[in-house]
Amino acid sequence: MLGLHVGALQGWPVARRVDAGASAAATAPATLEVRAMRAPPDAPAVVAAAMAEPAVAVPAVAAALPPVAERPVPRRANADAGHERLPTPPAGPATPTLALPVVEAPPPSPAPQGEVGDAADAPRDADAAAAPVGAALRAPDGAAVAVAQVLAAGTPARPAVVAPSPDVPVYATRLPPPVRWAYRLRRGIVSGTAVLDWQRRDDGYRLSLDGSVAGVPLFEWVSTGRIDAHGIAPDRLVMRQVGSGARAANFRRDTGVITYSAREVEHPLWPGAQDRLSWLVQATGIVAAAPEKFSTPGAQIAYQVTGVRGDVAVWRLDAVGVQTVEVAGERVQAVLLRREPLKPFDTRGELWLDPQRHYLPVRLTLSTIGRAGEVVDSLTLELESTTVR
Repeated sequence: MLGLHVGALQGWPVARRVDAGASAAATAPATLEVRAMRAPPDAPAVVAAAMAEPAVAVPAVAAALPPVAERPVPRRANADAGHERLPTPPAGPATPTLALPVVEAPPPSPAPQGEVGDAADAPRDADAAAAPVGAALRAPDGAAVAVAQVLAAGTPARPAVVAPSPDVPVYATRLPPPVRWAYRLRRGIVSGTAVLDWQRRDDGYRLSLDGSVAGVPLFEWVSTGRIDAHGIAPDRLVMRQVGSGARAANFRRDTGVITYSAREVEHPLWPGAQDRLSWLVQATGIVAAAPEKFSTPGAQIAYQVTGVRGDVAVWRLDAVGVQTVEVAGERVQAVLLRREPLKPFDTRGELWLDPQRHYLPVRLTLSTIGRAGEVVDSLTLELESTTVR
């Protein structure tokens, strides 16, 4: 009888035998449904007792039903899908309904020791807290926190961006006056000319090095910036090579980083940092400020150097001592500084500085060293003439 009444509530067809003379009102299922579902007089008392102590006493009607705690039946996502809803009943005294106790899902078994590790002490960040939403809805109190901790422990933390501490000193300098020097250029079997142009204006500078072969431009390097208490402080380096476009390195001193036009990478900007051209004149200023120190083997100059391709390294120039070199038809006693490569295809630099010419380079050799120590490429500049600007 109860199943028949529920079927009528859902709108299912109900077959009844009625007499031929019965009226239409006698066959209306709504009248039968209201009479069949009316609660007994003592139902409110039973319901009140059940609601007062839900964890201790089970209502008598619910206790008569088959036990459901061992095999909980999952509810459908939409229990009303495909069925009509009953019209809203007229206002009147509310009919109490019987509520069954909620069947809780069994708590999950604890994770083995060592799977969580130190996750209990890990902070719950936004990502870890948002991940176990489904588990938080189903698990008892405390389980959602445990799931979040396990996920947080298994997810690697983002590495903090920490600039390395500079291990290079800054130096006192005595920079040369403005000059324009012409060099004989050799690159492999190719010979040409190069011009080094050093200009100073107030607290700024412009340094350029142009190379050409038979009147055809080979490269053009331009470094611009300022002069501070530690010598040259570049702001921008632009390098143009034959067969390629211009590339730049930017020393952003307001934010303390070096950026590049050709690569989306940045490096911390250390005090005394130089570019691939300014390091030449910076070295002359450092040696000119302490000539006795750097004329003796064993002294060293170190500073951060970068090019235009996103590369950066600490260049260390070791003082080799004073050597005699022939430059522009004369023999010169020059201070030799040498930089050794740090890895394959790195640059070896050799710089001869003339004390009679403000320690400017009278000879320069830049070599690319391969994996076996062989010279892969080499550029040599030898002084031909000087012009004071």
